Amino acid sequence: MANINISRPLPRMRTIKQGAIEAGIPEHFLRQLVKQNKVVYVKAGNKSLVNLDSLIDFLYKGEQGAI
Repeated sequence: MANINISRPLPRMRTIKQGAIEAGIPEHFLRQLVKQNKVVYVKAGNKSLVNLDSLIDFLYKGEQGAI
């Protein structure tokens, strides 16, 4: 098995529930952001995993600075 050298940190991915708790926002609001593609996320089965750094950027910068 080869060693993998990762030169950048892995993204901090959270479920919608976890992300909403960490960001201090309602789950419903985060679900709307995901549905509108305003934050970076991936589907893992029937769950959406939100990139926490993308969410924080969106909350600080708004729509103009996001993604």
